[in-house]
Amino acid sequence: MTEASHAVEAAAQCIRLLVLSDLHVDPDPTSDESHLSMTPSPTSPNGDPFVTALELIKTEAIAADYVLCPGDLGNRAHPGALADAWKRLAELKQAVGAQQLIAATGNHDLDSRLKHNSYDPTEILKGLAPRYPVSSESESNRYWAHHFAVVEATNLRVVSLNSSAYHWIENEWERGRVSIATLEEIKRYLSGASPKLVNVLLCHHHPHRHPELRIPNSSFDVMMDGNHLVHLLGSGDFGSWMIVHGHKHHPNLIYASGAANPPVVLSCGSFSARIYKELSTLARNQMYLIEYPLNDIRDLGLVGRVRAWDWAYGRGWAIAANGQLPAVSPFGAREAPTVYANRIFRLVSEGSYSRWDELVRLEPMLDYLPPEKAQKVFSLLMSQYKMTVEFDGQLPRQVSKP
Repeated sequence: MTEASHAVEAAAQCIRLLVLSDLHVDPDPTSDESHLSMTPSPTSPNGDPFVTALELIKTEAIAADYVLCPGDLGNRAHPGALADAWKRLAELKQAVGAQQLIAATGNHDLDSRLKHNSYDPTEILKGLAPRYPVSSESESNRYWAHHFAVVEATNLRVVSLNSSAYHWIENEWERGRVSIATLEEIKRYLSGASPKLVNVLLCHHHPHRHPELRIPNSSFDVMMDGNHLVHLLGSGDFGSWMIVHGHKHHPNLIYASGAANPPVVLSCGSFSARIYKELSTLARNQMYLIEYPLNDIRDLGLVGRVRAWDWAYGRGWAIAANGQLPAVSPFGAREAPTVYANRIFRLVSEGSYSRWDELVRLEPMLDYLPPEKAQKVFSLLMSQYKMTVEFDGQLPRQVSKP
């Protein structure tokens, strides 16, 4: 088999999702709410996150099977901004060779205060081209009727949930919601659907609280009845799930609750909104590529990696370094750090060392330790087991036992 054939085969065994959240495209080029204007300055290309994203995609040959947007295309539901954002995302879909563009509706996408339409807060979105939020007419209709749409592929299922479905009601403006009726419809659909290796729930609002933000009202706009959604997906009855959401502009990767199979939750940072003061020292503008290695998933369950890029005005996009999510965030290893530290200790012979890639070959789940859990594992190895961990940059190289 040629090198090119090996590359094609490897690509076929990995599903890749490019994720851009909270674009907040603004009609005012001097806006202090978004870096992404409908009229970008031709003299400052590094001041436009979208232009530099296309350059990054070309330079690094980034490819994806699907492009996901968890909402807030435009700013304050401006019709021109929404159309401009959707057009740009469609252009990006072409650039990465994706099969489809999939969105979920954010609070800034609905004309909930009827400033641009006198009777229908969804009319702008329904008129977007290509079709919003998914390309299938029947699934788009399901989205507006039952507040979710489904995209199916051989090994992938994406459910797009409209957590802003009730924003036309005044006291619903400041929160998300998934209704019990919508949950029942999702359950009914999943009960009759064939199992998939990878299942993704795309939505705008966070389904559980973000107490780690430690800022006033940080959990005020949590998705109402989101706990029931997490419980449904974590029941183990419908496969393994990852929830991808936006809204908080706060990058984070954690495990949710769940009786049998808790979902992985990716909270996306904003692609181009200006970071508000409370988050200015915690977050950066980011975009993501989620990679699902199918062969490992068959053996280990839902594992993978989230690759992240940071954006800065005048510099453009670069591999993430200072944002909440680092350059690469593996996920899937769910046991306590003490369990992995003990396994490593048993694998390494006394007075010897083991290369990290050898340990991963013997214990494959080590390759999917989330960053914070990995740091605790290394800390335990050094403090409790008196072992030495050597690194190449941020990555472990070898572990030795005295």
